[in-house]
Amino acid sequence: MEKRIVSVIVPVYNVEKYLVQCIESIRNQVYSSLEIMLVDDGSPDNCGVICDEYAQKDSRIRVIHKKNGGLSDARNAGIDACTGAYITCVDSDDLINPKYISRMMELMTVDVDMVVCTPLLFSDNRELAHADAVTVKLPDTFCKGEALRELLRQDGYNFEPSAWGKLYRRKLFGDDLRFPVGKFYEDLALTYRLVDRARKIVRIKEPLYYYRQRPTSQLNQQFDERMLSILEIADEMQEYLAREHPELKKSIHSRVISAYCHILIRLPENHKWDMMKRRIYLKVKELRQGLLFYNCRAANKIAVLCSYGGEKLFISLMKWLRICNK
Repeated sequence: MEKRIVSVIVPVYNVEKYLVQCIESIRNQVYSSLEIMLVDDGSPDNCGVICDEYAQKDSRIRVIHKKNGGLSDARNAGIDACTGAYITCVDSDDLINPKYISRMMELMTVDVDMVVCTPLLFSDNRELAHADAVTVKLPDTFCKGEALRELLRQDGYNFEPSAWGKLYRRKLFGDDLRFPVGKFYEDLALTYRLVDRARKIVRIKEPLYYYRQRPTSQLNQQFDERMLSILEIADEMQEYLAREHPELKKSIHSRVISAYCHILIRLPENHKWDMMKRRIYLKVKELRQGLLFYNCRAANKIAVLCSYGGEKLFISLMKWLRICNK
């Protein structure tokens, strides 16, 4: 019986230093029935050439060259062009364990629509020396409501909203769900909707996806006004989940507070942002009820506790906490 094809979507932009290692980790998968979609997003370096050279070496590789449109646009191009019944996204500076896809496909049974993998974070290849020696652990299985609660809980990297580190049944995306183009935090905007379409979600605890931490990554960037898109995304998430899953009210409120405070602690110290700081305080005040004693992220509880001191104290304490955590 022919194996089910998995489409591996790799958006490629300005990662010449890391691209070969990423592609090789995909080519060397134990699970070989792959369609490897390398989406050259108008990369200014030699990434496009590297992609084409690999397409000559491996018939499973397809290359899309396109005008630069950003990470979301590149992923969307791969989703629209792929032919596999299953999709996984790999960032072009990351790596995957040889058993990454085979392990997740083992768990993609008839009623499972998504498999989530815990990542291993690294900044230097030496940190991966013993990464292949992974002990298989019993997975967790969730219905969509339970999975959404886990996603909102922000329990470390156990269920990230990231596009990477997940295997999706292709039908979850349909013709309408795609990553929002031109926005930061595009993963957060889509993942909860994909989870809400799934019947069952399985989480594996083996760290088979290797996430490279770089100083230039989005997580380490200084404040950029485009980061404000997370507030719009958080509000849309709140509206959608409050309507579809009102039983998750406190989990939703905790996650939205986290998104708002994510911006607050990054805002520059000048009067231009005073109204934004006030908006954030009022949002926390609106959503804080019942969260101090709820099972949510400790940082969110601290923000809620600070908010009871009033607007000025809240902003001052959050600024102080930001400085202490630098």
